[in-house]
Amino acid sequence: MNSKEIKIGINLTAIQKIQSRYPDDQIFTAVGTGRTVSGFTLEVGEQETYGSWEQFQQSIVKKSRLTLNNINHGVVGYQGVFAQVKLQYQGNNLPKVWRNGHYHDWRDHFAVYQNADGNKTPIYLGWKSGKLRIEAGGHQFQGQSD
Repeated sequence: MNSKEIKIGINLTAIQKIQSRYPDDQIFTAVGTGRTVSGFTLEVGEQETYGSWEQFQQSIVKKSRLTLNNINHGVVGYQGVFAQVKLQYQGNNLPKVWRNGHYHDWRDHFAVYQNADGNKTPIYLGWKSGKLRIEAGGHQFQGQSD
């Protein structure tokens, strides 16, 4: 990481401490600056989509926007390059979430590896079911734990 990449709120001391345990990974940590809710956004991209790191950065700068005008009510919004998300803080409960304007019903999305549409994926592990299912290349594997 060079000095141009350092952003306000990134906790370099914590990064260095964790980085020593995971030297092959790129790790970021952040600390809230106030006494209210805080968070972060993360855009992920692939070379096949953007072509280069520079094009990825330009796309983020041009298209992404963070909406904080309702943060005092625990509501924030983020317009990413390809999608948008809005979150409403709910204390100790799961946050209310809207993806591209559609309410995200947590009851339909507890399963690990499940996509945003609620459909099963090649790797599927139901919420607290103990059943793992993998389908790929015309083969199927199922395992269960007690």
